[in-house]
Amino acid sequence: MRIKKIQYSVLFFGIMLVCQVISVLAKEQTRQMISIQEAIELAQKQHPMIVETRENLNVAKTNIDVARSSFLPKLQLNEIYTRTNDPVAVFGINMWQNTNLGFGDLFRDFMDTQMSRPNDLPTFINTVDRRFYDVTDQGNFQTQLNLMQPIFNGGKEHIGYRMAVLQSNAMEHQEKRMIDMVTFQVIRSYLAIFLSTNYLHVAEKALESANEHLRIAESHVKSGTVVSSDLLRAKVHHASVEEMKISANNQLDLAIFMFNRSLGVDSNNDQIFTVNTDTFHALKLPEYPKMTETSLIQKAFETRNDLLAIKLS
Repeated sequence: MRIKKIQYSVLFFGIMLVCQVISVLAKEQTRQMISIQEAIELAQKQHPMIVETRENLNVAKTNIDVARSSFLPKLQLNEIYTRTNDPVAVFGINMWQNTNLGFGDLFRDFMDTQMSRPNDLPTFINTVDRRFYDVTDQGNFQTQLNLMQPIFNGGKEHIGYRMAVLQSNAMEHQEKRMIDMVTFQVIRSYLAIFLSTNYLHVAEKALESANEHLRIAESHVKSGTVVSSDLLRAKVHHASVEEMKISANNQLDLAIFMFNRSLGVDSNNDQIFTVNTDTFHALKLPEYPKMTETSLIQKAFETRNDLLAIKLS
């Protein structure tokens, strides 16, 4: 019974090991070679930090249009509907309207009697029917069309417009600064892959040398020409070289991961990017004139986009 359990355990771990090997192989198959120029273009297109900065720039440009709209005339259309059976309100609604209640004609007759025949006014009032105090529900629509053009408001609109323009200019410098930072990260991680690959090659060569040294030490021990301590020392060196190779391999994997991160690629993505280390060419960097430390600091204050953005803000 115990033997069967052990067999099942070995079979289970064997299956798990095969699955891990298949996943590693599948991951290796999804790696895509990319040049440094393609990497920079891809990072500038899809890196989340650059995308966010560009969206903020679009918002800042939209705020300029919003601030500019404060100089334009504003047209407002209001529609009000009222329905009531209050006699005073109904009389006010119909006072300027010639409706079926006759309040328009009644008001004109009242004003004519008051002005031309004031002695007949009591008689006129007594002849008025119950429409003053016994009315039905009356509805009324009121339409208002207002046109407002600001002329002077203490410079508030002008200041708001200038603030929006300065903020937009600051965001443009922020975008340029973010592009510079991402480009620098891409180049640095690109070079780190080549450096890690060379470290791995050195570790592999050192491991080959350590293997040969261990083989020679074992043969000398068997022949009795050296003591066992020499063989032990060769084994210790061999183990340290193996550790160096594992570390170099891990550094290469980390460099590839950081390279994809600088491109803005999700770490859980099925496809990752790497570079062809066999076709490495030194990057052509621009030649800068020799400057003193004071001149370099002054140059940084004048040209760094993040500092220019802070000044505008």
